[in-house]
Amino acid sequence: MLNFLDYYAADLPPTRTYGRRSFVFVPADPALTDGRLGNVTIKMQHAKSGVHRAIELDTYAIEHDPHPEPGDHGGAAYWFTNLTDSEQEQPYRCVVGGLTPHCDCQAGKCKVPGEEGVTEGCKHRDVLLALIDAEQIPGGDDAGRSGLAFPDEPDEMTRAELDRQAEELGWKRRAEMVA
Repeated sequence: MLNFLDYYAADLPPTRTYGRRSFVFVPADPALTDGRLGNVTIKMQHAKSGVHRAIELDTYAIEHDPHPEPGDHGGAAYWFTNLTDSEQEQPYRCVVGGLTPHCDCQAGKCKVPGEEGVTEGCKHRDVLLALIDAEQIPGGDDAGRSGLAFPDEPDEMTRAELDRQAEELGWKRRAEMVA
């Protein structure tokens, strides 16, 4: 049984738009769960200078999506249901890891560029990666920053092997081509 001290809090790296970003994750009690992994509250403060900088505060329920879709390409999928914004009709589906990480949120649909190794360009994916890396939620090796959301198939290359091969062939990641 969980108590009120069971939580995980962390800061996220700043972006061009948000000077300060942080979150608090409260895991769901396994005895009382409705399928969610827990709730996360994300706080972001705009980077523009000034005394009254706008602060965004959103709380989401996070659920793991056990049904991979063809476009996930080996990534781990999660649902983000906004608990503070009644205007959000559908939960966001976020995929981390794999070949095509993506999110259904506005930043994810607009493909907001992130900084490689710093931010994915979407607060939902940044939070998921931080939670997976801190082992707060399941995600598999390839779902976090460190490198497969699903067990390797026989003779399947690991993410590290794919990265090495791409480097040997001189291939660049999309973020490197844009920069």
